Order: sequence, then C-alpha cells, then structure tokens
Amino acid sequence: MRKRILTAALVVLALLAVGGICWWVWSVFFYPSNGGGDGQIDISTVFHRVELEDIQEISVKSTDSYTLKKINGVWSVEGQQVALSEERLNALLEAVATLHAHRVLENRVKRSEREELERRESGRVTVSGKNGVIYTLLIVGVSEETGNYTVLLSEKNRLYEMYEESIRPLLQSVNELRDRRFHSMSWERLKQERYLKSFQLQRPDKPLLSIRAKTDEEMRRSNSTHTHFMQSPYMREVDTEKFGQQVLVTLSMLTVKNFVEKEPSDLSIYGLTPEERTVLQVVTEDQTLILYAGKVQSGERYMQKEGESEIFTVEQETASFLNIDPFFLLEASLDMPKLEEISRIEIRGKTGNYDISFTEAQEGKISGRVNGQSVDSTRLSEWYISAMMALKVTGVLAASTAEMTPEVTITTTYKRTGNQHTVYFYPVNDLQYAVYINQEHGFSLEKKQIEQAIQMLKDLYRHHDSSV
Repeated sequence: MRKRILTAALVVLALLAVGGICWWVWSVFFYPSNGGGDGQIDISTVFHRVELEDIQEISVKSTDSYTLKKINGVWSVEGQQVALSEERLNALLEAVATLHAHRVLENRVKRSEREELERRESGRVTVSGKNGVIYTLLIVGVSEETGNYTVLLSEKNRLYEMYEESIRPLLQSVNELRDRRFHSMSWERLKQERYLKSFQLQRPDKPLLSIRAKTDEEMRRSNSTHTHFMQSPYMREVDTEKFGQQVLVTLSMLTVKNFVEKEPSDLSIYGLTPEERTVLQVVTEDQTLILYAGKVQSGERYMQKEGESEIFTVEQETASFLNIDPFFLLEASLDMPKLEEISRIEIRGKTGNYDISFTEAQEGKISGRVNGQSVDSTRLSEWYISAMMALKVTGVLAASTAEMTPEVTITTTYKRTGNQHTVYFYPVNDLQYAVYINQEHGFSLEKKQIEQAIQMLKDLYRHHDSSV
C-alpha cells in the first residue's frame, strides 16, 4: 500500500515538473512578458487576431473621429466623399486584423481599475463584423519616457503595452488615409509625343503662358523634332527636353501635402481669390485639369481644384514650375523655315539691301538669284543653313524699342501660301540687337551673328556665277 502511495506521489511530482517546464517555456517564448526585465520582452507578440474578410466596419475615435465601412468589397468613409489611399488603408486593415503587444503590464485588471482607465481613454478603435462588434481597443495612456501606449482590449482583463509604431496605423486621421494624387498624369504618359494637348498658365500681372501640341501639318513642316509650340507670350517652338524637365516631370509629381479646409469662408487667407490666384490648365488626350494656386507659406503652396471648394497644399519645390520664365522653355533658334519652303528673302540694312529669290531648277535642285543675278545654288544653300538657320537668341527683350527704327529687317515669303513673316533687329547697344518677330515678341541676339550672315552673303554675291 505504501509502495503504491509513493509511486502515485512520484507520478504527480513528475507531472507537476513537466507542467512547470511547459509553463515556463510558453510564458518566456510564446506569451507577452509581465515586465520583469528587458530579457523577458517579446517585441512582436500577437495578442489578438481577426480574419480580414470578417471585418466590415472600423470606427476610430481620437483627435479625428470617423467610421470606415466595407460595401460590396469596397472601403469608404461613412458620410464623406473622399478617395482613400490603398497603401494607407491596407496598413490600417493589417493593424486592426493583428494586434501586437510589446508586453503585458498587468494580468488581471480589477473592475474598479478598469472603470478608471476607461475614463482616462484618449482613443478608441472598434472593429465590427456582420454579427456586431468583434473587439474594442481602448488607448488609456502613453508613457512620456518611452512613448509606448497602454491599452485595454474589450472582454479582456489584461493591460497591454504597445509600441507607438503599432498604434500609429490604428489612429490615422481621415486626411492621412486619403489618396494624395489629384490627377492621373504620370511622367511616362506626359513624355509621350503630343499626349499633352495644351498647357496654360495665367499668373496675376503677367502675360498668359500658352503652349499647345503641334498639328500634324506643323510637324511635317518643322525643322526640328520638337512637338510643342508656344503661342503666348512668344510665338516660338518649345524645346521638348526643357519643357519636359522643367515643367512636365514636376507636374507628374504634384501631390497633396496637407488637406487644409473643406469649406473655406475667406479665400483671401490663402491667396485664392479670382484676382490673386494663378490658374493652371492642362489638357491631355484623357483629361482636363484646372488648378488654382495661391500663397506660399512654410514651403507649401495653397491650391484648389476647379469645381471643388476644398483647400489643400503642395510642396512649393514641386510646384516651382508655376514661376517658370517662358523664355527658358523655348528652342533658341529663330525658327527659320527650310530652304525648299521659301520663294523669297528680303534683307534690308544699313550696309545694303539684298533681294534673294529661289526657284526650282532641273532634277529638283534649287536655283537662286541675289538682286537679279544668278548665284551658285550650292553655296547659297550653305549660306542659308549655316548663317540664317543657325541664328540663336540669347534672352528675352530687356529694353523698349517703341521710339526706335530697326537697323535690319529680314522678310521671308513662303512658297506654298505666299504668307510672309518679318524679323526686325533694333540696336540695344554695341553688342546686341532686340529682335522682334512680326513686331509682336522681343528677344535679344548678338549683333555679330547678323553681321556675319550679311558678310557671308556679300562674299557670295561678289563671286556670283554669271554663267548660270
């Protein structure tokens, strides 16, 4: 009998020992520690898990209060027409589906203690499914020393500690959850040939900047591969590379920095009254975007989308193209036409007048005459290409020419249409001309370019081929 009792006692002791070891292993490696020391902390212990497909509603109450609802598989903010960021929404869903504890602060919270903690709550996240509330997470405190949060879970008597990184996705405001792109113009699309149909920028007290895609006919007749033409303030070709790098690439990156006010009562605070604002209109093959830009404050620019009242900001660095000098988007040449498109060029200047005519000779070759005398067509072509088509402007006009007389004029007549355009060269100083195309738009150009072009023409005329 004694032997049986002793055997039974040994068996019980053995079972208790095995149970104790199992409990120790589980508590150390699989369960949040109760704060005994750094060595006991399990950094990423899951203390509550929910299947994502079971979640139908998430209510957040903190500095911002809102409810997310899933309807027909799509999440939206109840009572608000806002587009949600897929990335930030997924971060919230993952956070509410799997709660991670840093450690257990207290295994058993008394009812009186719980009531006191609930009165001190600073945030609440309620997750619901088809059959009602799945759980409510109460945020009841934050450590000033560590920044970690103290939380309670509904129907649980344990007090948990969570890292700030685990709490942050749960308490995102509606503005943080919103999609910050307000257009679908990617850089890959914008750099496609003539995908951009037009670009207009109207700034207070400045002339309209207007750029459009060339027509098919203009592309066929163009001397270059540039695909856009500036209509205002200058009538010139736009340099495709400059336009892309200085405007289009930053336009594609334009996103909301902060959402400011949904229904503003005073637009003057933001510099967005009709008299103050800058108006940007961009038309592509797919869409039309119209934005109003206002004041710059703390590195951000206030904006408003046409047809919407809400005020938001963008990074001023990204929106810097709104201050672009139109000249720096231009192709630097004078856009002289191809030789085969011209029937006549008239040059009038203080050193002489030259009347140059072009006709088609045999086998498609061009025959030329200067002041009525035949000249070598090959040399005349070389002169036009190397001297006239190579004329480069160096800047915008910096001086008034209202009371001045042009020193040189060059008038070109087009063969197919008979249309003409005249370039006027006004002396600004000993080194520069002010250049006007059709007396509408002014640029500066080095005098030596015109002087060299006329000298080359003189040399060609002196050695004309009188036998032709």
